[in-house]
Amino acid sequence: MCFELDVNISNLYGGLDVFPIRMMVREDDYARASIAMRDNGIEVSP
Repeated sequence: MCFELDVNISNLYGGLDVFPIRMMVREDDYARASIAMRDNGIEVSP
């Protein structure tokens, strides 16, 4: 399960990618989620 954060702020600035969209992931799902994100070219930070 995950929850997207900062979606509204990114939309507010017209998708300029000034503010990255963060995702909140349950600790139990973190390992699988980070692998899936890296496999899709998404930078992962703790």
